[in-house]
Amino acid sequence: MVHRAASYLHPAGPARPVAGFALSGEARRAGDAALSLIKALTVVIVAVSLGTFSDQLIPLASDNLQQYLSTGAWLAVIFASLFPQRVLRIAPWNDTIVTMAFLGFAMTSVVWSNYSSASLLKGLALAVTTFGAYRLAVSTPLDDIIDCVIAGLLVPLAASLVLVFLRPDASVIQGWMYHGQWTGIFASKQSLGFAGAFLMFFAAYRAAIRKGRLFLLAAFALASACVIGSGSRGGGTIALAAIASLYLSRRFAGVRKTLALMPLVLIAAANGLIVYFALSRSAFIPWFDAQIDLSERTLIWQYSLDHFRGNAVLIGFGLNGFWSNPAFYDAFLRQHGWVLDNFHNGYLAILMETGTVGMALFTLMYFFSMRKLQWLAANRLLSRRHYGVLVCLINLLFLINFTETVFLRSTNFTATLLIIPLFICCQAPPPQQPARLGRASHDPPGRS
Repeated sequence: MVHRAASYLHPAGPARPVAGFALSGEARRAGDAALSLIKALTVVIVAVSLGTFSDQLIPLASDNLQQYLSTGAWLAVIFASLFPQRVLRIAPWNDTIVTMAFLGFAMTSVVWSNYSSASLLKGLALAVTTFGAYRLAVSTPLDDIIDCVIAGLLVPLAASLVLVFLRPDASVIQGWMYHGQWTGIFASKQSLGFAGAFLMFFAAYRAAIRKGRLFLLAAFALASACVIGSGSRGGGTIALAAIASLYLSRRFAGVRKTLALMPLVLIAAANGLIVYFALSRSAFIPWFDAQIDLSERTLIWQYSLDHFRGNAVLIGFGLNGFWSNPAFYDAFLRQHGWVLDNFHNGYLAILMETGTVGMALFTLMYFFSMRKLQWLAANRLLSRRHYGVLVCLINLLFLINFTETVFLRSTNFTATLLIIPLFICCQAPPPQQPARLGRASHDPPGRS
């Protein structure tokens, strides 16, 4: 008996196995219980791994408590995912092979890093979260994952809104630069702003299903308040653009095709920006008579590229191998009087940590994944609604990575939101494709 990946092909129906045999009542109950546990753990993972909590509000936040909780929850997800029936199968096609090549290369890069504990722990955590994202994707329907993300986002955002009124001394930044902007439960206003932007996006997506609209409207209002309060104009604008793209993609084929190409366009634009800084040796972006430094982010970019030489050009410094090097870290601190162990640009982070080899694999990974995503939609193996949310989410994260580092983050769930769509793209079609797909299936993703 042949089954389709029902959670993606028929989004309104219950999850069914992609293939296999009828399960006993006991096995089915065990699978349902495990799936409920996976969902609860996913909510916990989202809530504790969106950003660093303020140590004024949570004293243990600076002691890696969030990372330990997140990694432990991912390990529990991996174990629990052994019991539910799969909602999709993974096939060893080009997209799968290149995806595993890039992620494997990134994890392996700790071998040629500076062997600091930070690099080794990041590599181990990335391996756990990547495998956890794979197990989550194959065991849990996409809409259920999104519902868990919404619930996980609501917890810290609602807490942040309460704390703004109850503990403004610890949740509102004072000073001439910030004008009372909110940080909420987080240590930085960027974390609050981007968490709000993601909740705006996912709440708008789920509202289109016409279920629980009043609740989703309240969630959208809460998210909007946090975005505005944090002063994250960029995050809010990107979220609104993603929402508009989401709705347009359901109506116009041209929009769907354009959105599928955008990640490659953004990669090219990011690499062009990197080349500009490398060749010009400028620490600013010229704009008519102004010099734009994006809140001094460009200083970090230029400093990093000044040290990008030797073997690092080919294979990078390894995961966390640059800022954990005291020579680089201390020199930047002496030069500028401040330092962050963050490139504030996800594309630059890939280049610095995995070199040109990693950047080439990263580009190929999204070339094959976006091509596969279109193929799945054309062959009705992925609903138009799911196609829209996946491609818009990828573009949303790609835009954010121009000024923040999301790629290759190990325990931050925002980075995991990029890995889950990759594994969904890697799914195999049913063992026997319906004949009615006809011309739509003329361009398969290919095997290697």
